[in-house]
Amino acid sequence: MAAIPKLEETRLQAICQVIGDTAEGLTGSQIGQLLARCGIDDPSPGNTKRDRLFDALRAKQERDGCANNILAFVQTALDPVRFIGNAAGFAAFRDRLNEALAFSGLHLGEDGKLQAVSQARTLDEAQERAGRLRSELARRKVHHDVLQFCKAELLQNNYFHAVFEATKSVAEKIRTRRRGFRTQVTATCDQHATNRHGAIRAKGVCQPREGCIWRVPQRYCSRA
Repeated sequence: MAAIPKLEETRLQAICQVIGDTAEGLTGSQIGQLLARCGIDDPSPGNTKRDRLFDALRAKQERDGCANNILAFVQTALDPVRFIGNAAGFAAFRDRLNEALAFSGLHLGEDGKLQAVSQARTLDEAQERAGRLRSELARRKVHHDVLQFCKAELLQNNYFHAVFEATKSVAEKIRTRRRGFRTQVTATCDQHATNRHGAIRAKGVCQPREGCIWRVPQRYCSRA
């Protein structure tokens, strides 16, 4: 395999922060096991997880003069078989990691394999590539109207405002359907007004003559 250029230290550090995250990353024992499996020395096992991992991967990259073994470690850590029974955890972990990888022109696919992509240069680009919130909503089969209404908030991973915009989309849908219902009721009233069983106005409600089934509340009838 051709040598892959070394990752910049700041970008390698971002990757290590995701993998070694205190709450959602690998455990200390998992990091130790994976480093050993990949043949990478563990020079500072007493450090915090992210610093321990960064020290190990940086030293390996400097010794090799390339990033091949660093990226092999990432693929080993995110091997889908390690997440059997926890598909949601794998998807969330992969999305967080892809946001960091995007700045190095890399993307981890659903098969756990790294792919070369165009390099992200802004946070918005990195978040859009990762698609963290959008991908989770799509996985849960959220209605496409909601995704469209809060597009900008999804690109920023702004959870509060995404929810707020989503509620506005529901309200807008109700208003649209209500307008359509008013139009339909008006047309129906006009039609029955000329029918021999047509509706006539009485006490603010379209009341039918004998034999007519239409009883339309005043608030929906333009004739009331």
